[in-house]
Amino acid sequence: KNLNIFVGNGIIDEVIPIHLGRMTERGLKKLGTQPVYNEYNAGHTISNDCLNDLLSWIQSIQ
Repeated sequence: KNLNIFVGNGIIDEVIPIHLGRMTERGLKKLGTQPVYNEYNAGHTISNDCLNDLLSWIQSIQ
């Protein structure tokens, strides 16, 4: 429950479709965690926006 979790999913990801990312977020919340979940206008890649959000998130939990 005290885990720090970051989830990023591309809305046009053909490998991990967006509905699976959303399902993952709901499942994590049901387990009592508070994941940071973001969607990006990208496919199955780490976009610059995602990378920037991830780096900011890492700094915020240190």
